[in-house]
Amino acid sequence: MNNTVVIVGQPNSGKSTLFNTIKGQKLSPVS
Repeated sequence: MNNTVVIVGQPNSGKSTLFNTIKGQKLSPVS
């Protein structure tokens, strides 16, 4: 089973940093 996590917020609000901290890896794309 695949799990999907979506983090929604304003641009440049630290979503990628938050996601990378949770995952412990730099995997998140920048949009």
